Amino acid sequence: MAGKLTIHVLDTAQGYPAVGLRIELWSCDRLPKSVTTNADGRTDAAG
Repeated sequence: MAGKLTIHVLDTAQGYPAVGLRIELWSCDRLPKSVTTNADGRTDAAG
């Protein structure tokens, strides 16, 4: 059974979701997934 990772990024200094933040998930020197947060601070991509 594969695991699932969810991400919700908040800018605590401003009190808003972090919009446009690029998130990279690396594994053994490979970049298997790169996503960017949306207006809600979440990622639209399933993975």
